[in-house]
Amino acid sequence: MPEALPRLGGLLGVTGGLLWAGQGLLGGGFPATLLFIAPLLMAAGLAGFYLLHRERSRGLGQSGFTQGMVGLGMLAFGFFGAYTLGEEPLLRVASFGFLVTAFGLVLTGYACIKEGLLPRLDWLPLALGAVAPLGLLFGDAGAVGLALALLFGSGWVLFGAAVALNLRHGSRPGQ
Repeated sequence: MPEALPRLGGLLGVTGGLLWAGQGLLGGGFPATLLFIAPLLMAAGLAGFYLLHRERSRGLGQSGFTQGMVGLGMLAFGFFGAYTLGEEPLLRVASFGFLVTAFGLVLTGYACIKEGLLPRLDWLPLALGAVAPLGLLFGDAGAVGLALALLFGSGWVLFGAAVALNLRHGSRPGQ
């Protein structure tokens, strides 16, 4: 496997997190037709994480990766259909994709903690999975929605950076 693939995935995950947080900051000023790109970039970050840790991530970690990828795909498809094609019912697909993503991240986070995959950041995927459903409940609630969008986006920035820097137990950044 080329060493550049996980790093590229991590950098794309950082970009997805920045895009998600930017959408939260700009609100109505953000072009909604671009919102579907953020989950695709986050999926690249998750794929980079999987490429980096696939030997040690078994069972729940692989299941979490699969569910996270499916959920992010549903989220991107739902956003694309709703905001680009104007098909409002596809927002339900995006909402369900958000829940599937959250569950996948919780499983991935549990595997991270159990296997010790990320030094000092083992809790991060679990925290992202815990924050995601709150975005569905309070996403339109003004300051709370903004805080959740910033928290989710900045969590993905941190997760993508950990992948891009090749952080894992027993290694220095970049090894």
